[in-house]
Amino acid sequence: MKTNIQVEISDDERLDLGQKYHNTPTKQLLTRKELNDIIQEFIDSIKESDKTIKTTTKTITSEGSWRKIYYYNGRRVTKREWEQLPEGERKFYDIEIG
Repeated sequence: MKTNIQVEISDDERLDLGQKYHNTPTKQLLTRKELNDIIQEFIDSIKESDKTIKTTTKTITSEGSWRKIYYYNGRRVTKREWEQLPEGERKFYDIEIG
């Protein structure tokens, strides 16, 4: 199912999210694609959790225990390496909770 969920965020909020997403103090605003990625990662982590949605959400947001891990060709790689690799089915990331 494709969804069309409207989310309103101000430029200040986009800046704050962009800095957190890129882990940098630059003035780079969060893009629609990056927001979509965040939401998809969040939904995926909830689906994979064996806890309730409220418990999983609380863990992710309060403990800061949610982070991306990157893979290419079945091997874990750094984010920098992953960004340089060609797109394809062997390039993916996952979420690590905890």
